[in-house]
Amino acid sequence: MAKLLKTAFVVLLLTGATYSMAQQTIALRKLWVKPQVVVQFGAYRIWFTIKDIEKAMSLLTESDQAKYGITAALDTNREYAIELLPGRHLEYRYPLQDIMQNAVGAFLLYRGHAYIETGRHKKIHSISMNIGPPVDMDGYLTVAITVYDPKTNAMIFSGIMNAEMYYKDLGLD
Repeated sequence: MAKLLKTAFVVLLLTGATYSMAQQTIALRKLWVKPQVVVQFGAYRIWFTIKDIEKAMSLLTESDQAKYGITAALDTNREYAIELLPGRHLEYRYPLQDIMQNAVGAFLLYRGHAYIETGRHKKIHSISMNIGPPVDMDGYLTVAITVYDPKTNAMIFSGIMNAEMYYKDLGLD
């Protein structure tokens, strides 16, 4: 009987661990437009298109998260370079840093809408992503997302995403 209870407890623990941290492998899509926003995160450079950022911002406002507004107000004739660090509640010098780490960056990576290079200028074709359980943050349900290079297991990105964005899609390019 004790062995049966012990086995049931281990199964329950493993089930809870699986729910709290789901890991997925995501293939990165080819970007049809030249990416204009580069995020430096450690040794990795992550490129996003302004079109994808603006589309993600519009989906974010549909999920009633009006904290960031309806647009990132990025000029399509410019290129933007920002640096992000792992962690939360950081002090940002530019609004784009907060938007990318706490609003749309994790969502775009989750949907595979990014171009990623290592420090040696090698392209990454797929990413591993850990998605945490939903947590209430400032009145919104969010999930913590950590992205890894599947070959080296090095962290590529760390941020949060509105839990409602988990089921949204950017649509066709």
